[in-house]
Amino acid sequence: MKKILLVSTALLISAPALAGNTDNDDVFVTASVAEECSIEDLGTIALGDISIVETPGANALQVLNGASKDSDLIYVSCNYNNKMTLSTPTPLVAASAAGLGKATGSADFTNEIQYHFRAVNYANSPDANSATQPSVTSNSSAPIHKQIKFRAYVNAADQNGARPYAANDYKATAN
Repeated sequence: MKKILLVSTALLISAPALAGNTDNDDVFVTASVAEECSIEDLGTIALGDISIVETPGANALQVLNGASKDSDLIYVSCNYNNKMTLSTPTPLVAASAAGLGKATGSADFTNEIQYHFRAVNYANSPDANSATQPSVTSNSSAPIHKQIKFRAYVNAADQNGARPYAANDYKATAN
């Protein structure tokens, strides 16, 4: 008798679920994600010593081989198609020699060193060059999340034969 009672109770409990009409309705769920583009702090790229011609003669004291230095790897993260603009608005300038050079009649000497700046592994990034192309924009790139590095370098040919003053504080800000 107990078995029959249990079965009939189960039928009574499930009966209301079978009763009445049912309807299906679509529910739309939406969301949005804000555009974000960020880059880790790059800090300072220290080029170190820039070699000069140390032997007497017509080319004495001119930049010899230049210098090159890569930054540490830093993250660039953009969740949309993006471009990168690099700028070198001023050459490297020695504050301790400011005002010297052509103004003093020493046309061969300068307190400015021209330099290049580039994003090494970001799309097809061209060089920004403080002498001839101070601002460049890379080709558009798809969304990105990767580590890239930047390179700053000095070429002897960019100096046009000028001789940099001896100073240990040549500085510039690249963007």
